Amino acid sequence: MNRREIHDRGVRYVTQALRRRGAHVETHKGNDPITLSVNGLTVAVRVAQSRVAPHHVTVGGRSYHYSYPTIHWNLHVHGARGCQPDVWVLVVVGAPVRVFIVPAEVIGSSAKTAQLLDTERARQRKGAKLRAYEGHWAVIIGRQAKEQAA
Repeated sequence: MNRREIHDRGVRYVTQALRRRGAHVETHKGNDPITLSVNGLTVAVRVAQSRVAPHHVTVGGRSYHYSYPTIHWNLHVHGARGCQPDVWVLVVVGAPVRVFIVPAEVIGSSAKTAQLLDTERARQRKGAKLRAYEGHWAVIIGRQAKEQAA
């Protein structure tokens, strides 16, 4: 499966999940950095696969080398300055599919990548910024309800 097919699979998964939750979803075609419009919110979907990546640490002059399962999403958009979505949906394809629904304010406007260590110890760590948003569909569904009520 090539990168485009992996991306399309992730977008299909997100689109179906949002529609099951009652959202009106429109897809954007081509190279548009905004992948979906969900009841007026702009949503950018990024898809990644977990892979083992080397990590290097130097402590007290000694160098240590580790390999950890890591998930890395590219958030950079070419030629679309100021094109910031309302919500980032970061998908990890595989069995099972994992989804992180993160408000743009959490990621920030200058971030070019998002990375997550995918180890059991890292999963248990408190304060991991992205981990708090895993499976948190209320970021989109709750936000659209608040905006419609206002």
